[in-house]
Amino acid sequence: MGCQWVQAVVLAGGAGESFGVITSQERPKPLLPVGNRPLISYPLRMLESAGFQDVIVVTSGEEVHKSVCKFVESYTGKMHVQVVSTETTGSADALRAIAHKITYENFMVVSGDLICDVSISSLVVSHCSREAMLTSVLKPIKNLTDPETGKPAKAVDYFGLSADGKRLLLATSASDVGRQLKLRRSVLRLDNQVTIRTDLRDSHLYLFSRRALEILEHHPNMHSVKEHLVPYLILRQVAGNRPVAKKDPLTEDKPDEVGASPLVADEATPENVSNNPSQDKLARFTHIALPSLSGCFVHILPETTYCQRVNSLVFYGDANREVRLLPIQYFKTTQIPARR
Repeated sequence: MGCQWVQAVVLAGGAGESFGVITSQERPKPLLPVGNRPLISYPLRMLESAGFQDVIVVTSGEEVHKSVCKFVESYTGKMHVQVVSTETTGSADALRAIAHKITYENFMVVSGDLICDVSISSLVVSHCSREAMLTSVLKPIKNLTDPETGKPAKAVDYFGLSADGKRLLLATSASDVGRQLKLRRSVLRLDNQVTIRTDLRDSHLYLFSRRALEILEHHPNMHSVKEHLVPYLILRQVAGNRPVAKKDPLTEDKPDEVGASPLVADEATPENVSNNPSQDKLARFTHIALPSLSGCFVHILPETTYCQRVNSLVFYGDANREVRLLPIQYFKTTQIPARR
């Protein structure tokens, strides 16, 4: 199954107030020039080169919507691109708002500020052949530093991978871990050789089964794809479809200590849930029964792949310097004109 059978959603966001005076009503963040091309053109170019045919661009705010619509009118490629405006700001909220427009069995979600020169065709084929609920794209990072201070970053992400490196068993941030990283015993039952990595970065590029929209519909308090939806899907693949108490979907297993290691297999119970922030954040989400799924998978990009979100002024400056080094073929696979 190729990309023509998968719908794409580009979350273009709002005006980009955090970028200060370089953005305006006439030139919101999605239209900021990067390498003499609007920022939004990069994810569109990636999707077009992969063979996608149906793309929904989601904006927030009336002025941003008008500006992006005007830009998309100049697109002359093969994809059908529609621009939809929502009043929501969260990524999961945006998906929920346009769920009625997602009609394919699988869909890709791409951040509108992502510049990535990877070929995603094989990723789509792999996701569909596995009948996966989720495939998350991660990028290896060598020197993790804070872009504002240049010092080693404190906010790292923890990813738990299966022994073969293909299955995603844990995804949480350092702020949610506390002093000890705790794993559910059911995770170890699924794969007793879990590898915990902190040298990977979420690229905000995901493939979902359409059935993920059922979860969003059932949980209006899910606001973020990365912080709410993805961890919930990982949790449910581990717990399966067993009945779970609505007050806390994380109580079906008893704790199982693993020596004195900081890696402790544990469960969030009513007594200890407040000491386990990453699971406490999911405790308010109840379980809904879904057909048996293959699970959640991960696609790790080669270290040489350029994959960067332009979500700060520092990264905006970096992108304008680095994008010119991308392969020339990357610039020839689009019918989107450069900004004049």
